[in-house]
Amino acid sequence: MNLVYPDWLNEEFVLKILRLAEKDDSVKVTSIHLSPATKRGDNYTSLMYRVTAKFKSRNFPSTIKSVVVKHKPDSDCEIELQDIEGRFKAEASMMTDTLVEMNHLLSNEPALSAKAYFWQEKNPVILVLEDLVSKGFRMVNRYEQLDFDHSLLAIRNLARFHASSFALGEINPSAIRRYTSGFFAADQLPVFWQYFEKSLRCLTGIIADMPELGPRYAEKISKLEPHATRKAMEVSTCDPKEFNVLCHGDLWSNNMLYRYDDQGKPIEHIFVDFQLPIYNSPVWDITYFFSTCLPDDGVRQNLLLEYHETLKSTMRRLKCRTATPSLEEFEKKIQERKFLEVAVTLLMLPIILARGDEIKDLNDLEIVSKDFNPPCLRSELFLNILKHRMPVWDEIGLLDIDRNVKNYEV
Repeated sequence: MNLVYPDWLNEEFVLKILRLAEKDDSVKVTSIHLSPATKRGDNYTSLMYRVTAKFKSRNFPSTIKSVVVKHKPDSDCEIELQDIEGRFKAEASMMTDTLVEMNHLLSNEPALSAKAYFWQEKNPVILVLEDLVSKGFRMVNRYEQLDFDHSLLAIRNLARFHASSFALGEINPSAIRRYTSGFFAADQLPVFWQYFEKSLRCLTGIIADMPELGPRYAEKISKLEPHATRKAMEVSTCDPKEFNVLCHGDLWSNNMLYRYDDQGKPIEHIFVDFQLPIYNSPVWDITYFFSTCLPDDGVRQNLLLEYHETLKSTMRRLKCRTATPSLEEFEKKIQERKFLEVAVTLLMLPIILARGDEIKDLNDLEIVSKDFNPPCLRSELFLNILKHRMPVWDEIGLLDIDRNVKNYEV
């Protein structure tokens, strides 16, 4: 079936965007080509198109430029996982204001994000961005965990992101503290928690049939289910007395791009998709990234050390007045919020790893259905991760409501 593009995405609209992007009113469009910017299932809250335009101006006799047009989808679904319009406003605020300031503080260093060319708040909701693919960036395979080279670039850039946000917050606290909503936030839509709880009920039966886990672990998930929402909220709540930064909020493989050298080695990393930024402990982003992108092995400790060193050096370079917390303090905070790994793994990872027809968009989740049983919960990739993580969680007490969490290695 051919993709139908919106009527407003035409030559007149593209001309307006190019004149803004080029800062040149002499631009004249000679042709445009439209194509999808993502595959269905890669982005659950937006429709994204790539516009490639040929144009000329007083400065260029003929040239080509591409941009990405992101807009809010129309939905026939009565229930959505996100307040999508609010997420678009958050992303627009990030890309037209906050990230501009953060990139400015980092001066001549590589940008944290693409440029934003245009934002329209309604009728329809539209955000037009620099096309990073035309700059040589590309997405990794979401079904493969990141190797060390990719992870190292990502964690160092995350430290730069956090450090620059902290520096901006020292100059203008409201610039970062205004972002207060995110996954597991108290103001999250009730249907979000409904999906979490129903997923845990489904997993009880799935886990019971797994030879590696079986009825014992199924019973633990069943007992955890009535308390899971409260516990997820508790470990996600921002403590104003802690060291807090502006977090990306949804840090998984589809929300970052890489550029490579001629040998295929990743040499640059950049963030995309800023619909869920949140002012919180950096532990939020670190745990989310570790839980969705990395294998469960000793590499996490090495990456945490790299994160801490980069955070410290960047805060020093940006002349932050506040001292960087010690590595031991970070390790302690990760331990205190360890249940965040459980929540991210059980709620987000099945959606992230969904293949083919397992999930195509939010409507396919069928949260209100009596027969709620999303195929993504039976994903082989997800269940392979689960059978390794659950015994570790059990050993340190994360699956038992009445036990204190033991010490563990990051």
